[in-house]
Amino acid sequence: MLAVFLLLLVGCATTKNDKSAEPDAPNEEAAKKEATNEEAAKKEAVNEEATNEEAAKKEEVNEEAPNEEAAKEEAANGEAVNEEAANEEAAAEETVPKEAAEGEPQEYDNVGIRMDLSEVAANLKGALLPNPIGVFDDDHNIYVMPIYYLAMPEEEAAAILYDTNAPEEEMMKLYERQAVLHVIVASAVNSDKTLKVISEKLEMDYSEQFAGAKVIGTADGYTFYAIPERDEKKLSTFEEEYLAEYNKLQQELFDVEKSAKLFTPVDPAKKMVGQKLEFTTTDLDGNTVTSKELFAANEITVVNCWGLWCGNCMREMAELKEFHDKIQEKGCGVVGLEYEADWDDEVVKDSKDALNGFGITYPNVLIPEELVEELLGFPTTFLVDKEGTVLCMPVNGAYVDQYERALESLLQDKAAAVIPVDDAVNAIAEDQDIKYDVYVTDENGPVAGVTIQLCSSTSCQMGKTDAEGLADFSMPAGEIYDIHVLKVPEGYEKDDAVYHTEDEKSDVQIQLKKK
Repeated sequence: MLAVFLLLLVGCATTKNDKSAEPDAPNEEAAKKEATNEEAAKKEAVNEEATNEEAAKKEEVNEEAPNEEAAKEEAANGEAVNEEAANEEAAAEETVPKEAAEGEPQEYDNVGIRMDLSEVAANLKGALLPNPIGVFDDDHNIYVMPIYYLAMPEEEAAAILYDTNAPEEEMMKLYERQAVLHVIVASAVNSDKTLKVISEKLEMDYSEQFAGAKVIGTADGYTFYAIPERDEKKLSTFEEEYLAEYNKLQQELFDVEKSAKLFTPVDPAKKMVGQKLEFTTTDLDGNTVTSKELFAANEITVVNCWGLWCGNCMREMAELKEFHDKIQEKGCGVVGLEYEADWDDEVVKDSKDALNGFGITYPNVLIPEELVEELLGFPTTFLVDKEGTVLCMPVNGAYVDQYERALESLLQDKAAAVIPVDDAVNAIAEDQDIKYDVYVTDENGPVAGVTIQLCSSTSCQMGKTDAEGLADFSMPAGEIYDIHVLKVPEGYEKDDAVYHTEDEKSDVQIQLKKK
């Protein structure tokens, strides 16, 4: 279910532009009183000789001044504010007044929707929280945004969400008190089986939950749906007042969604086309290398992101070597960007041995950490020009023949349109997808934040365990997948074992040992 995306809420809630995710302000009267008291304290700190009359005037001005003017005055007096007042101010800045949010629709560009949730979110006992996940399938046809209801005061929820070091029990509390209201879906899959395909991708019950699905509009070839979801087991744990609020919101949201502005979702992979890869890193000998140096040597550079732990990466190495040798005569070449969870002398030696074993002579450097966050899995391959501009859609998976076709097309016409991922190679048959769950625990229970890699015969996918210790992957049935623990949280021993799924749907249990 979509509840497993709770970990993503932390990133969503701390996005500065996502006003709807930030905690509500107190009512106007309380806010003015708080501002008055705070300003009086600051005034006293700035000038101990100020008269009561001057302080009163200052308070009166701030009673009527807009938030913007108050903020300017606070900034001017900032140096004189004592530590306690500074902490209060910082906490206050995290609160966005409802008055400022009303009438200012929030744009969720990775789903393709712009809407104003402030009216339905006003005066709630609980909290409303959209989670724009974005692209949801390997074919880049389905984009999703679940809208959560949190059955707790918004200030309490925000205290957990804004705390990057929140203990696991607090995150579990948040998980237990949240339920999905609607799932907004933008789909480029347009057929009489569209909703069936979507239900399978989202692992939602087609016969029950999709009975309430509504089309909220179309834009640029995408159809947008609002799909209500009800977890009756979880809802049964909500107090009556929270449950009533949840039910009311589930109906009111349809009106908000119907009036939303719809547009083509922004796909991070597609968005990379036309952007520049610019970075400074080191090679395997520790020498500093820049992207400018790497790319300037070739008319077009094939940038291959790989790792020793990635079986598919290693399986394509021999082909990549031949491919590199072949395209050298065309003024092109391959550059490898290697990712390893832990770098030490032994890993460096293993990397050099592997490259030498395949006879690879093209440059290989450490992948920049910021680029890892952009990848869907390993291997991933980009084609860039001399300036590092990404010329076509990144290819996820070991498909050297596809790199070659893309390169030939670009050499013929560098201004060619975006080269799509080859459907015949990269598509996953919708009617064959099943879910593989990987659970990671220690002696005390679930372990969150473990990086898991699941590899098929052609590509690898990465995921992190959530508060329940779960990382899940949707893959075709009928194949046995290799599972690796790439990275463990601090305090745990490294796990180098290779785990395997069965050829049918199966859960994989992994237990970590503490140091």
